[in-house]
Amino acid sequence: MAYEEEIANLAAKKKNKRFYNSDSEHAKIVVRELMANADSYVYIVCCDMCADVSNNDSYIEAVKNFLTKDSKPKIEILFTHYKNYFMDLPIAQTLKQYPEQVLLKRLPEGMLIGKDGNQIDFTVSDDRAYRVEIDVDNQIAFGNFNNCENAKVLKERFEHFFSDPEMIAIPLQ
Repeated sequence: MAYEEEIANLAAKKKNKRFYNSDSEHAKIVVRELMANADSYVYIVCCDMCADVSNNDSYIEAVKNFLTKDSKPKIEILFTHYKNYFMDLPIAQTLKQYPEQVLLKRLPEGMLIGKDGNQIDFTVSDDRAYRVEIDVDNQIAFGNFNNCENAKVLKERFEHFFSDPEMIAIPLQ
C-alpha cells in the first residue's frame, strides 16, 4: 500500500519527482493515476492493451471519469503490436463509447518505437506527466507527474509518430 499512496500523493500534488515501477501491479497504479489526474489529453504508446494493466476496474473507471469531463478531453493510442481481440476487451468497450474523443492507430508490421531494437512504451498527459516503460516485458519504468520538459519531448515524439501517414487507423466499432 505504501507505493500506491506515494504515487497517488505525487499525482495529486503534481510533484516534480521521478518515480520508478518494476512490475505489473506498480504499472496499474501509475497508469491509473496518470489517467485520473489528467485534464486535457492522454497519449499512449503501448504494445496491445490486452493485459490486466489496462483491463481492470480501477483503470477503466479512471478512463470513464477522464472522458466525461466537461472539457471533452482526448485519448490517442498508438499500438505497437495490435491484436484484433482488443476490441472485445473491457477497455475497448469503454473507449468505444467516446468515438469523438478517442483515436486509435497501430504501427505497420515490423516497425517499433525505441532504439537499439528495444521497444519503448510511454504515456504522456497534459504537457507535464509521463511514464516511460524501458523494459516492456517486465514493466520496468520511470515517470514524473510534473516535468514539463520531458513531457514535451514525449508529446512531440508521440505526435510525430501518430501523424505519420504510415500509421494505420483502427476504427472504434
